[in-house]
Amino acid sequence: MNIVEQAIPYLEIRHIYVHSDGVPKQEFLEKYPYIKLDKKGRIGLSRDLLQKTRTKITALLQCIDNSMIAKGFMPVEEYFNWLSFQDLCFWSFTWKVHRPTRCRW
Repeated sequence: MNIVEQAIPYLEIRHIYVHSDGVPKQEFLEKYPYIKLDKKGRIGLSRDLLQKTRTKITALLQCIDNSMIAKGFMPVEEYFNWLSFQDLCFWSFTWKVHRPTRCRW
């Protein structure tokens, strides 16, 4: 499973909450059986689910950023200029500027 496929269910959760008050269609439940519902039939926003959401979407964004920088679409210096200080602290431990990784789309 590639990085986009890993992030899709978590991006869809946002869409479901915005457009369907958190109640997914049966197709979503069948496709992603590991995502559980609460007592009201909405996607349960547990701490574990929110952590996975952050991890998967952050990995996707990191991959996109790495690809853009590696292809010269955006200079590294400009990228770091618009990051907030908190993000900069986070990325400094998780992102290798000197060796951008290639994404599997």
